[in-house]
Amino acid sequence: MFKVIALLKRKAGLSMEDFIDYYETHHAPLMARLQQPEMIGYRRNFVQLDGGIFSDGEHPWFDVITEFYFLDR
Repeated sequence: MFKVIALLKRKAGLSMEDFIDYYETHHAPLMARLQQPEMIGYRRNFVQLDGGIFSDGEHPWFDVITEFYFLDR
């Protein structure tokens, strides 16, 4: 299996809620449609600042970790 990871940042001024909504309703369906049947998995992990490793007030430079899984390169 081959995995590709993308760290993506939202536009300045866009709330996290609006970013997640746009990502899930526009970007995720587009990626799923463009990569089939070669892509065997697709996962999104949105940064959550309330708890976890980012609870100290520091925000990473990215807002989502996207993972794409393929059978081979």
